[in-house]
Amino acid sequence: MRSREWPLTVAFIYDRKVEHIAHGESPHEYSDLADDVTIGGITEALERLGHRVVHVPGLKALIKDIAAHKHKNWDVVFNYSKGSHGTARESQVPALLEEYQIPFTFSDAETLAICSDKGKTKVFVPYIVVPKFGDDPLDYSEVRKLSYPLFVKPTSCSQCNGITCANKILKPKDLQHEVEKLRSQFKDQEILIENFLGGREFTLAISGTGEDADVLGISELIWDPHTLRAKDMILVDFSTELSRMERSVSKGFTLEDLPLSDPLWEEVAELGLKAYTTLGCRDGGRVDIRLTSEEQGSHSCVIEVDPIFGMRPDRSRYASIAKSNGVEYHDMIQGFLDSAIRTYEQMERNFRI
Repeated sequence: MRSREWPLTVAFIYDRKVEHIAHGESPHEYSDLADDVTIGGITEALERLGHRVVHVPGLKALIKDIAAHKHKNWDVVFNYSKGSHGTARESQVPALLEEYQIPFTFSDAETLAICSDKGKTKVFVPYIVVPKFGDDPLDYSEVRKLSYPLFVKPTSCSQCNGITCANKILKPKDLQHEVEKLRSQFKDQEILIENFLGGREFTLAISGTGEDADVLGISELIWDPHTLRAKDMILVDFSTELSRMERSVSKGFTLEDLPLSDPLWEEVAELGLKAYTTLGCRDGGRVDIRLTSEEQGSHSCVIEVDPIFGMRPDRSRYASIAKSNGVEYHDMIQGFLDSAIRTYEQMERNFRI
């Protein structure tokens, strides 16, 4: 690692959504990728902090830059790459950076590969994994182990990709149709069938690494009582692709800060932090937790750990939680850089011992 002087030269790696749209790819293939508002927000924050920003639009551009030895002028990489192909696509850029010993923000390739599969990050939730499209068909008699309502979703998507109002299954007759629809849309992924968790839902913003990791804040998702599913008029009490996209106009749900006085704050924070550190997340991450039901005595379950999370400055959950807890967007970005640099400096010290 080269010696650093302020300001830093930061290589900013991302996969730009509009380029994939221009190539005619389906929305399911580019939904997770960075939009121009997010790219602009991170760039502006880095420049406001005084850093020199080098734009690297994706894995192929990174390979070319490394081949041309341009990486030798970088102090650190701000990794916001989601990748494009394969179920462990988020781990591709970190794996290459690790091979060339280039410092980067957020989790390593191993953690990203694990967290990209929701089936591997489940805590206390019974589930069944449906084989990929074209593999052996599911024996639906296995589903009898679970109790309705059920919830179905792709295993390797984030940011509600693949989630619509139809994913909540109330009756056995509706299950196979929805599962097969998802299998055909997400041919390279397995499909998860799990008990629907009917309780309160929380999002945790976590910063730091290892013993320094801490819960920055917790928000609760409050569902809009007027958002009903057309076919049976039940409340849509879970996040969908549509509610995520329309949050800016307050459709689907709102986020409210969970006060420290709430009896569940400590339980939720402890579970989220344990999941984050156990999975080896670094610098920052988002953890989503939901209660099994509204009943007394229900327990908290981790439903997703997202090591590379939404950072759109005007509406991402993490940025919203950070701001409500006194952390401005540019300071949040600097915190990720500081954490990454501390991690690599500690690695260097350990290597010399």
